[in-house]
Amino acid sequence: QLLTLKVLNLNGNLLTAKCIDYMREVGGHSPVLQVLEELHLSRNELGDDGVEAIIRIVFLELLPCIRVIVMSFNSITDKGFRVMINALAAIHEVYLPHIECFNVNNNLITPDLRRELSPIPHFVSV
Repeated sequence: QLLTLKVLNLNGNLLTAKCIDYMREVGGHSPVLQVLEELHLSRNELGDDGVEAIIRIVFLELLPCIRVIVMSFNSITDKGFRVMINALAAIHEVYLPHIECFNVNNNLITPDLRRELSPIPHFVSV
């Protein structure tokens, strides 16, 4: 049944960046991530390290069908947001042409950084 899993909702589970790293480690051995379209990680404790961990998963192409990643309310700061924007700008056309939404609303990202990095890619919601 897991091979048909399209949406994985892990909201509010006190997940940390280490949990995302573990997902990366087992992801290479599991076909579940290969069909996943939506990953919901809001209201956890991912922080900036969690953003970097998600980007590592994307770089390894462990989420080839992903359309939506939601990471609201995770105490992501300017540091994590900058890493995310720079990485996504570099890989979007090649690895993620089908992504519709990377949501990092309600985090600790300053208006100054948003202006500095403008224009933000159309699929990123801040």
